[in-house]
Amino acid sequence: FNSQEKVLGYIYKLMKKPSIQSMIFIRDNLNQLLVSNMSLKTIIYYLENKIRNEKKIKDEDRIICINYLVECELNFKKGYREIHHLEYCIVKIINYLKNRWLEK
Repeated sequence: FNSQEKVLGYIYKLMKKPSIQSMIFIRDNLNQLLVSNMSLKTIIYYLENKIRNEKKIKDEDRIICINYLVECELNFKKGYREIHHLEYCIVKIINYLKNRWLEK
């Protein structure tokens, strides 16, 4: 693992335990990755693979989360500010999964 993959793993771990503090850490770490020249596509690809391989997420929920990631990439192509699109996408995924897990 390189340090960027560790940071992405940490972001994914924080996504599973949402709080205001974890959102601050997620934003800081996303900003750190983008400043160190990691592309938006690489971040989205990593998150997509993590969501696909997560056994706790049902198939229909996986599809919705991956659609959020695709939407994030399309929104970035329409406008700049990668951090805003990524953060919004992550918040949508967190909210969706948290609500689904609370339904159980």
